[in-house]
Amino acid sequence: MSPSRRIRVLIHAHVQNQVDETLKRQKALRKKWLNKLRQIRSNPDVGGALKYIPNPELKGVVRRAHVGGPGGHRLLYLWLADDRIILPILLSAESRSGFKYEVEDLVEQSIAILEDYSEGKHELFSEWLDT
Repeated sequence: MSPSRRIRVLIHAHVQNQVDETLKRQKALRKKWLNKLRQIRSNPDVGGALKYIPNPELKGVVRRAHVGGPGGHRLLYLWLADDRIILPILLSAESRSGFKYEVEDLVEQSIAILEDYSEGKHELFSEWLDT
């Protein structure tokens, strides 16, 4: 695959701060987080689309994946297939079984990240390079 067609993972500064805080509190999660980023970058459809998204722009775009197996954490991300871009939205601080989210909050955060990306606010994003 040519470099221009590879899938890129761009992390918004707000999300990076949230992920850093979660990984600081749960050090064992770091390797699982990195492995999951590798996995979704190689196959963005590995995470299923969230079903209950009322915003038509986000249907099929907001996806979820497990980080650390069935008892692990939840990663929510946007998959922009036309641009070949993955934009993480959230890494849950608690395990999947204890993780609850409000759909309205998720939609609001997704739209804010998507708008920053669409408006070319590149300074708000860093590319994950798997180093």
